[in-house]
Amino acid sequence: MKLGLKALVIALVMALAAVPAAFAKNGAYIADRFNFFTIGYNTNLVKPNDVPKSYEDLLDPKWVGRIGIEASDDDWFASIVKHMGEEKGLALFRKLAQMKIGSAP
Repeated sequence: MKLGLKALVIALVMALAAVPAAFAKNGAYIADRFNFFTIGYNTNLVKPNDVPKSYEDLLDPKWVGRIGIEASDDDWFASIVKHMGEEKGLALFRKLAQMKIGSAP
């Protein structure tokens, strides 16, 4: 199984594990969407060995002034904070905010 497909399967299993027990119990739960969040990069500007492997990797000083984030993506923000835990997730975003991040509306 290729890494991309394996990652997708892992993400789906994790998403299904988060289905509220009351719904999963009687099989009446149907998700209207699954959001997958990933780091996109310009392959002409970032070497394969330099690609961030995690969101924490974005805090490396080499990325100062080189990151863009969609400013209105509250689903992504909430998902990262939930996944990392409130303290660690909010700390990540506070540090990113200090890194000359570009944003799109």
